[in-house]
Order: sequence, then C-alpha cells, then structure tokens
Amino acid sequence: MRHDKKNAEGSFRFTLLHRIGEAVVDQRITPAQVKEALEHYHDLVRHRAQGEEVP
Repeated sequence: MRHDKKNAEGSFRFTLLHRIGEAVVDQRITPAQVKEALEHYHDLVRHRAQGEEVP
C-alpha cells in the first residue's frame, strides 16, 4: 500500500462507505488509522468465533 501512486504525504487515499449506497471518496487515512481499524475488526472476528457477545 505504501508504494501505491494514489498515496500522498504519508497517508493512504480511500473511498469509504458512510452508509450503504453512500460513498465518501478521496479520504486520507494514516497508516496508524489503517492498523487500528484492522485490529478492531480482527478483535470482532475473534470474539464472534469464541461465541462472545459483540457490542
């Protein structure tokens, strides 16, 4: 991801969903934000796999 031509100034450019059918384009996201989001979803999947309640 770091070497993608769409990246600028140490951030990644994403198209994100605000809600289903409503995209927000050209959002600059830092590597730390990407890492935080991936860790969050990893934790959700792990808790669900263990049968735990997920808020």
